[in-house]
Amino acid sequence: MKQLPSWKDLHVELEKYSAEHDALFAKWDDYYQDGQWALEGGSPRTPRLFRETAARAWTKLGRPRGTGTMEPWQLWIEFLLDQGWRYPNDGKWSSDASERAGGWKTQKRLAEEGPRILPRVFQVSADCCQDLAERENSIEELDATARAQESIEVEVRTAYARRAAVEALISKVAAEGRKITRKDIWTVAGYKDATEFERFQRGDARTTRSAALAFNRVLDMVPIDFIQLLGRIQQPDKKPASK
Repeated sequence: MKQLPSWKDLHVELEKYSAEHDALFAKWDDYYQDGQWALEGGSPRTPRLFRETAARAWTKLGRPRGTGTMEPWQLWIEFLLDQGWRYPNDGKWSSDASERAGGWKTQKRLAEEGPRILPRVFQVSADCCQDLAERENSIEELDATARAQESIEVEVRTAYARRAAVEALISKVAAEGRKITRKDIWTVAGYKDATEFERFQRGDARTTRSAALAFNRVLDMVPIDFIQLLGRIQQPDKKPASK
């Protein structure tokens, strides 16, 4: 399946066509039984370029390829009007190019025909695509912020649970008559410094899987087993003296 262009790409393409074919406009034609959009102005090549580009924009919206008697490019025109795009951002109903193509009388007639006229369809479409690109970027930024916030919240919850487990083990061992420190915990887990334990305890994403498994195993130990293992580490068996 061919990848759809981005809204930014469509904006750039339509801007380029607008500079060359700005005289093109869309007009509701009542000649057909139910009425249809028709394109006027420009060279014979101009309407084809718009139909092809507008169809891709309509497809980008994720809408059906066609509805009833309307083609995708005509549905794109309907979308533009539904979204309030009745003229370009620059506020000009006509451009120098369209005035040269149709003259002042043509522009006056179009203006008098009301809302079923869409002037400068390339530029209007370009402006709409630019707006959609900006909105899409804003949504992506919000999503990224939300994901970052969620990650922070997960780390906080993880850190809270792990610190609680550490405190619980220290209390349980104390109840058996032995006072221990956090150093004793990472020592029993097989570590010689506190780096990995500190990462584990604060829920750091850099905590390795092996470290998490080792510390969780120690935190789940019965106090007596912990005390015995710590004793063996601190006072390893001595070999009997040779005679």
